[in-house]
Amino acid sequence: MLARILTTLVGLPFVAVAVWQGGWWWAALLAAAGALATHEYMRVVQPDAPACRTLAVMASAALPVVARVAGLGGAFVVVVLAGLVAWVLHLRGPDNAAAERGVGDVYASVLLPGGGIVALAVLRELQCGLDWTVLVVATTWTADTGGFLLGRAWGRHRICPRISPNKSWEGLAGGAIAAALVGIALYVAGLSRLTGTDHAIVVVVAAFVGPLGDFSKSMVKRAHGIKDFGRLLPGHGGLLDRIDALVFAAPCVLLWALWLRPPVAAG
Repeated sequence: MLARILTTLVGLPFVAVAVWQGGWWWAALLAAAGALATHEYMRVVQPDAPACRTLAVMASAALPVVARVAGLGGAFVVVVLAGLVAWVLHLRGPDNAAAERGVGDVYASVLLPGGGIVALAVLRELQCGLDWTVLVVATTWTADTGGFLLGRAWGRHRICPRISPNKSWEGLAGGAIAAALVGIALYVAGLSRLTGTDHAIVVVVAAFVGPLGDFSKSMVKRAHGIKDFGRLLPGHGGLLDRIDALVFAAPCVLLWALWLRPPVAAG
């Protein structure tokens, strides 16, 4: 626990400055995060495929940069091209089944961290982008931390012990309460220009969609017999272990912010 706290205290100022500055500062941090998280994933699922690993890392690093310049359409093209190049890399391989798995792993390694990272990049560019970004990051990480602490203290009823034996319904409820408290605090304190409905939607996504990222990551780890994706962050594991909930929550928040949110009256 001490290692987790110290790692958070060291890393949080860098994230806070990048979020506040936005623009290329935020895009550069997201590009680095996408590259590192994708490298961690591919190192586990495709340890003997350095060309595919390099391809996936480069695509993930490019996603937030391209999204800032060309929007979601540009990011989509990057994902498609990554898949096409992955097929080409496997054309001369001796095993067709292995080629199919390899291409699938490239897509998964780009989309798992990359999809959420693109969403974070686009969210920051929206009107009230700082508010959207702060809200989704704060509530998702609070839900993750609250669920971890309360689950350890009072967790009795396991959600899916085959995949993640330490995740409990009590922890899920604790994470939801923690996220709600943060969302309410930001709204009541007037630190956000978003509506109360926006805050409620983001809290629900952070509390109940974010954990799906943790379960998905745990499924991969169980399949490969590892505890963490890396040791980059003491107390947390790899970077992907830290941002797994966020990369699931951010696209759902972007979906709400861009397409599902009802128009807000001016003034």
